[in-house]
Amino acid sequence: MAWIVDVPALERRLADATRFQPLVEVVKAPVAAPLTVVCEGRASKTRSELGVEFDVTPYGQTAIATRLRCERPHLQIARQWFTPDGSILAFLPLDGAEGNSVAVVWSTPQEQLPQWLECDDTTFAQKLQEISEGSLGTLELIAPRASWPLQQARARRWCGAMPGSALTGRQEWWALAGDAAHTVHPLAGQGLNMGLGDVAALARILGERPGWRSVGDMKLLRQYERERKSALMPLGATMDALQQLFSRKESPLQALRNWGMRGFEMSGPIKEWVARQAMGLQPPDRH
Repeated sequence: MAWIVDVPALERRLADATRFQPLVEVVKAPVAAPLTVVCEGRASKTRSELGVEFDVTPYGQTAIATRLRCERPHLQIARQWFTPDGSILAFLPLDGAEGNSVAVVWSTPQEQLPQWLECDDTTFAQKLQEISEGSLGTLELIAPRASWPLQQARARRWCGAMPGSALTGRQEWWALAGDAAHTVHPLAGQGLNMGLGDVAALARILGERPGWRSVGDMKLLRQYERERKSALMPLGATMDALQQLFSRKESPLQALRNWGMRGFEMSGPIKEWVARQAMGLQPPDRH
């Protein structure tokens, strides 16, 4: 339900898109502006400096991310496995349809983290091969392992006045976007989509403003905050419910979950509609 794109490829396209735009200037340090959009990620330092509270609900799991080279091509299919201990392993295809490398996100119980970060590369790859049931053959680790705690979180405020700016005679404002404003469990790969949705909404609201309104107009920024909080509430609730469902260890619930997932896989139009909604695409033209 998401496009799998390598981060360096996105960074190159962004650099290409801004290189010849006269109204876009790349700066290496903050500059004074009517509006500063903070999108530094879930551990945003600026958000903390602004005194914004970040309400966090921990899941008791940690994500381990790395990359693998696989014996067999992935055929551009994203794969997930759900284990009895509540772990979730995802293989995300890279390098095109004939590629054989995958990005890995493995959500594991926190108590298992030291074991899987400290073991050697071969042991780690063998464990992933076991969980993935050898679907892509022999696996080889080709990148360092990184980890971060999994949580659902949301900032209480998404916009406000820049501290101290009124004293200079030029009022400045700020707004949060992306993971600096909200985070969800990565099991459906919606974090980037949600952040891009923030950008699209803010750009649209500011682009439609009357000429006499500043981009830092608090009425517009509050409209952006209300719109995005309302749009993200059902998606956040869905991700939280899915995480709770897939982390349960009771056999009857696991059997019911697997039955439901198989039904969804074969649902045809329903699956297509959900996937297009997740990717932010319009319904296909049936005419």
